[in-house]
Amino acid sequence: MKFVAGAKYWYRYWSTWLVTAGSSIVAFAPELVDIYRNLPVEIQATFPEEWLRYFGLTLVALSIPAKLIRQQKLHEKVHV
Repeated sequence: MKFVAGAKYWYRYWSTWLVTAGSSIVAFAPELVDIYRNLPVEIQATFPEEWLRYFGLTLVALSIPAKLIRQQKLHEKVHV
């Protein structure tokens, strides 16, 4: 088994950040809902509670096309 080029830079890819953030939001949705319910009513009125979960799922879904976008500086670092 051999790693792909640039495997040691896994933490710098956009897709890694998106899937990590999205998964964290989805995993901690119950806790985030509790926090949301303790916010002032004015802030709660700006967006529905369900949007928290949908936002996390959207970030996870965006990580797939983000993997297909070349990050030029990172690409140059890997393929020197």
